[in-house]
Amino acid sequence: MFADDEKKLRVPLSVAAGVSFALLGVNGGTALAQDRTGMSSVLEEITVTARRREESLQDVPVAVSAFGSDLLRQLQADNLGALSANVPNLNLVQGRGSASSANVFIRGIGQPDALQTFDPGVGIYVDDVYMSRIQGALFDLYDVERVEVLRGPQGTLYGKNTIAGAIKIVSKKPADEFTGQVELLGGEYNRFDARAYFSGPLSDTLSFSLAGLTSNRDGIVRDPVTGERYNDIDTQAGRAILLWQPGDSVDVTLSFDYTKQDNALTLGRAEAPLVQTDFGNFVDIPASVRVLQPAPTGEFNFRTRTSFADDEGQELEHWGGSLTVDWQVGDAWRVKSITAYRELEPDLFIDIDASQFELGDV
Repeated sequence: MFADDEKKLRVPLSVAAGVSFALLGVNGGTALAQDRTGMSSVLEEITVTARRREESLQDVPVAVSAFGSDLLRQLQADNLGALSANVPNLNLVQGRGSASSANVFIRGIGQPDALQTFDPGVGIYVDDVYMSRIQGALFDLYDVERVEVLRGPQGTLYGKNTIAGAIKIVSKKPADEFTGQVELLGGEYNRFDARAYFSGPLSDTLSFSLAGLTSNRDGIVRDPVTGERYNDIDTQAGRAILLWQPGDSVDVTLSFDYTKQDNALTLGRAEAPLVQTDFGNFVDIPASVRVLQPAPTGEFNFRTRTSFADDEGQELEHWGGSLTVDWQVGDAWRVKSITAYRELEPDLFIDIDASQFELGDV
């Protein structure tokens, strides 16, 4: 087991103009809120596509939690890990010793191993395109319209690798008028994030959107001997979307995205003692046990060592494209075709024991 390398404050309720709101309930897909004076106000209707069609959240007979872009911003959800504290029965954390893997469990079912031959237990979909590995699945949320978390087996509509549930990320569609948004964030350890989104029409039938993200932070874990820093952030990502609407019944969407990460090692600390055992030869060489490193006491002070060299860190390139054709044939029939290609190239060094001993080096 390893100690958490960073603690973040998540605010589940919004505070606007000095008035605190608490969610009371949802009726017919419309959420109600009440302020301190007891006055109720009506929030926007929540529409989801959990069953491959647009429906009101209250009409869907599935355990679904939905988060729009405004709510994600209020929750300070910079990546998928922020959902863990706001969805019942969901445990979504950064993978052990990894900067980009997502360990996702719903109702106790999931798959934590980042080996490329292992399938996940919770399916993750970006615009209905399946992400087949947990590596690179800890997505930064920067041009998202909505995130839906479906709890429980979803094999009927989503396939075999959704025995625990599914997470759907829906990107913002290109707008029919020019719009844009820029966000800047700064913090400790030279933290600097910049996010930008621009969208608008190219013609009467064609529109576009461009989104970009750069996220950087110095390492928060340090080697007490060499001063080398670990657990940093160095991520760049971008997405381009073209939307062609030749008629009222046809939408054609072409999307391309690219993510690059170049991080140092991700380290915690070993919570159990590290022990070396020599069984001898049972004749003239007796068995022996030597404690290499005792179990730690007290809180983690973000100081640890590693057996890897300075240039052995964690690099990842993740990119892909998709072409989606959505055709409303008539009142009763709708045809949707999704063609996609994904490529994931990780180059990861993982020090499982987080010590100067070569015990769990991958």
